[in-house]
Amino acid sequence: MSSSPLHVMVVGGGIGGLCLAQGLKRAGVGVAVYERDRTSIDRLQGYRLHINPAGSRALNECLPSAVWEAFVATAGEPGNFAFLSENLEELAVVGEGIMYPETRPIRPRAIMP
Repeated sequence: MSSSPLHVMVVGGGIGGLCLAQGLKRAGVGVAVYERDRTSIDRLQGYRLHINPAGSRALNECLPSAVWEAFVATAGEPGNFAFLSENLEELAVVGEGIMYPETRPIRPRAIMP
């Protein structure tokens, strides 16, 4: 058997694929990310991501500190989750307590256990 270093191909450059790539890179594993869309505007799906508490914790663990801080600095405050029309008019709002009654997304790295 060959003792060549491990190299992982991640298919999909969404938030999950990019987070996985960061975690692998941090662990010293070679990684390449492949995305079907050629540019960031090929498939405009909206203007904001919703990251639940588990996703926020995963990002905190995988992202380098500077990238995590940029994420925190540009993220909206946790709160209600709204469904909007194409004109950004509220169609429905789901309260945060209904979606995640037991926990809130984490914020800066300093509060991690």
